[in-house]
Amino acid sequence: SCGFGMKNRTRTVENPAGPGGTPCPDRLQQIEDCFTHCAIDCKVSGWSDWSDCSATCDKGIRIRKRHVTDRGDGGRKCPAL
Repeated sequence: SCGFGMKNRTRTVENPAGPGGTPCPDRLQQIEDCFTHCAIDCKVSGWSDWSDCSATCDKGIRIRKRHVTDRGDGGRKCPAL
């Protein structure tokens, strides 16, 4: 997953201090805030309406367009436009 969260680690006392030994620390758990980058996919607009035909008779072309609205960051790449 991605976004803000917390990470923690815990340790346990396996061998308590004996007589005259150094006592174990009181704090056996550490908690930290963390952030994992979220991948953002590329986004493109919808298709425009078709243009008028380039020819009044015989063969012509009609065009429609779309454009990138958000290039994204680490997600799916932009399609060919």
